[in-house]
Amino acid sequence: MEKTLVEVYVAYPPTSKCRELVRLINEATADLQDRVKVVVWSGKTALPPDVKEISRGFKWAIKLHITPAVIVNGDVKFGRSIPQPSELRKAILDPSSVPNLDVGLE
Repeated sequence: MEKTLVEVYVAYPPTSKCRELVRLINEATADLQDRVKVVVWSGKTALPPDVKEISRGFKWAIKLHITPAVIVNGDVKFGRSIPQPSELRKAILDPSSVPNLDVGLE
């Protein structure tokens, strides 16, 4: 089974809102480590040389300066605000059940 990719894009230096979101993501995924891969990117983080492709949602988060942002399997699910823990968990466990953030991806 392929892991769900959860990318978290935060400001550099991270704001209190960004730190809160990372904490929330870690709590929401603590029991899902075998099913979820979490990657935290900051505005200052250079992409590692082995990254061949980044998700379109992450590209949009960078381009539109959406911080903090939560991207699940390449789709921006939450941006500029902290989601409720139940909504975050729902987006991670069943990404299609939570609408994508409208950032002009289509």
